[in-house]
Parts: sequence; structure tokens; C-alpha cells
Amino acid sequence: MSTHNPAPARHPRSAARRARQEPQAQEIRVDSSARQRMPATPEGIGMRSARFRPVQPANIHPGFTETAVNSAYRRPLQAQAPSKSSAKPFGAWEDTDTSTLYRAPMSRSLFGRQKPVFWIALAVLTIALFSVIVVIVADRWKETNLERAEARRLAQLAAEKAKYKLLYRDVIDQNAYEQGVDPALVAAVIYNESRFQPEAVSYLGARGLMQIMETTGPWIAGWLNETDTYTFDDMFVPEKNIRYGAWYLGYLAKEFDNDVIKIAAGYHAGQNRVKEWLRDPRYSGDGSTLQYLPEKGFEDTKQYIEGVLLAYEMYKKHHYAPPDLEDIGV
Repeated sequence: MSTHNPAPARHPRSAARRARQEPQAQEIRVDSSARQRMPATPEGIGMRSARFRPVQPANIHPGFTETAVNSAYRRPLQAQAPSKSSAKPFGAWEDTDTSTLYRAPMSRSLFGRQKPVFWIALAVLTIALFSVIVVIVADRWKETNLERAEARRLAQLAAEKAKYKLLYRDVIDQNAYEQGVDPALVAAVIYNESRFQPEAVSYLGARGLMQIMETTGPWIAGWLNETDTYTFDDMFVPEKNIRYGAWYLGYLAKEFDNDVIKIAAGYHAGQNRVKEWLRDPRYSGDGSTLQYLPEKGFEDTKQYIEGVLLAYEMYKKHHYAPPDLEDIGV
């Protein structure tokens, strides 16, 4: 008595779904006398089947002809359940009974088995990561540029302050206050006249920090009621030289309405010459503003005015700036 148990019946829908999921072999060459397609999943295709044997391209029988190849990427069904150690079919396989040649594609790699959504997610992640890196690099580049710009600014400020040094500040401040003159202007004149060298003597004989001329000193002493005690050698004394020079700047400021250009021009070229220029329409359009200087003979006066204006700004910026601006180095 046979004890063979028939296989349990399977649901048709499950069989259809399984048929769609099962890999199929691809027929690529058939014999001209037997142009019949083998079943989609021929029994026995595999490494251990005697019916199907691997064929090298050089050994393909000339009687085989090319047929359409299924575009689906499938591998043939194994006759026996493959073990972990058994190799997967690949290359060309010949059906020795029907002289049909099949191609069993290699199994997909890790990347080949991924669904499109995986690649979309990977692309989005890559773009996001790249964007983050770009933002970080851009921020760092911006910070580096700002740091370099700040370093250059501080170095420039330090260089300017070292160039436009301020000596005898207490004497300058006191005499400037007494004469109603901006101490930064007094310092600017000293810088352009002698570079703060108390023993300086010009080629015209002017002496001291503010380069008082031999004819100007007695005139100032008369205004200060010091004619009896004044000597030209006193102009080598910083305190007395600054006192005379500050008084003269105050006098010019009253004469020229605190106009720094006219004050500097009068200090260098003389007040009477400046008054002549103001009366000349070639140099002043309104009689109060010095717009031009004679083209010949007064190039030094023009350079002197420009130097005083620049030094005036530097001393206001680095030594006489308001406390809130001076603290931040503006």
C-alpha cells in the first residue's frame, strides 16, 4: 500500500504571485530545426543538473541562432535547493535534449538590488550633506575674512598712532584751552613744523617745536607783555615755544573765523598774504573762503596746508576723539 501523500493544493492566486516572483531564464539561441521556447522555468536548470551544462562562447554550436532576449533580469530556477556553498548559475547554459541555449544572468549586487526610492533618498541626503558643508565652509571663509580685515584695521590704527605721536600733551592742552584753540590743531602744527623736536631749526632760522621766526617771536612777546624778558633762545624751551605758538594760532583763529585752511595758510605764509589772497577773485570767490593759491612760489604752502589738515584729522582720531569713539579705536 502506497503511503505517498499528495502535495497539498495551493491557492491559485498564490501560485500566480509566486510565478511572477520566480526568476526566469533567458533564451538567447535556439536550434534552427527546433525553434521552440522552453518553459519559463525549466526543471533542472542549475549547477547540478545533467540536462543543462555550461557552454563557453567559443563552444557555441554553429547551428544555434539568435533570438530575442527577455529584458527581465532573472536567474533560472534551481533543481535542488542551493546551499550556501553552491555557486549561482551564470554565463550560457545548453539544454542537451532540445539543443536550446539559455543565458542565466549573474545575481544582482548590493546596489543592483536597491529600489528607486533608495537612490532618491540617497541623492537627497547627499545634496543636503553637500549643502551643509558648503554653508560651513562659506561661514568659515567669511569669518576668516572678517578676522583678517579686523587685523588689518587694527594694524593700520596702530601704525597711524605710532606715526602721529603726541608729546608734551599737558602743555599743549593747557595753552590750547587758554587760547580757545583745538589742541589737536596745535599738535598738527607741531607735527608738520618740527616732528616734535624741540631743537629743530629751519633753513629760514625758525626755532623750536612750532618754528617761531625771529621776527615773529618779539611781536608775540609784545602782545603777551613779555618784551623785557623775551629772548629768541627761549624758543628752544618746549613750554615757552608751545605757549607762543598756541597764542599765534588763537590770534589767527580770531582773524579767520576758525577756518583751519586759512589758519594753516596764515601760519605758514603770513596773515597779511592770506588777506591779500582773500581780496583777489582769482583765489577767493566770496572774499572769505580761500579756494586757490598762486600756482608759482607757494607750492610749499599748499603742501603744508594739506599736511596740517591730515595731521589734524589723525590727532582728532587717535588722541582727541570722544571717549566712546576712542575706546573702540575709531
